[in-house]
Amino acid sequence: MNTTYSFLQDELALAEIRKHKWLESEKLGREVGFATAATDWIKKYGQDWTRYRLGVQNNQNVFSEKRHYRRFHYEWPIHLKVNDHFIISRTHDINLIGLSCDIPSFIAEGTIAEVTISFQNEGHSPKESKIQFQTKIKKVAQQKGKLFYKVFLPFTEDVRNYLRANAALLMI
Repeated sequence: MNTTYSFLQDELALAEIRKHKWLESEKLGREVGFATAATDWIKKYGQDWTRYRLGVQNNQNVFSEKRHYRRFHYEWPIHLKVNDHFIISRTHDINLIGLSCDIPSFIAEGTIAEVTISFQNEGHSPKESKIQFQTKIKKVAQQKGKLFYKVFLPFTEDVRNYLRANAALLMI
């Protein structure tokens, strides 16, 4: 669950807190302050509200997320260097947050990986574009019935800026 979720920046949560404030004030026969109502509402309903708003209700898939960016399904070659091991794979999904790929062996979340992505433009450009960056592995999950692990690699701000400046790479 996202621990940085802010109820006070979510208009729907604020409306619920205001309703809770009104109901509690009616129950007690006196005005309850907003801070008191907000604290009480967050304690009682905050965790369920967060699950609902982030779309993870009853979903045990660690890769479920509320998408803010378009996801592109490309299978571009990717090379990972983790410690002294080299892993060759292909991207599954890529967006402005990061990419996912399958790897044949377990690597712990938080492990630093050096990543090289080869963008293949299939006839749109005579040369192949590559980008290299270092990141920490964010999510790791074993694929059901397979010997592979699905990993999520977040992009650095430099990679995001590169993708924004070269959006044509994602539009092929």
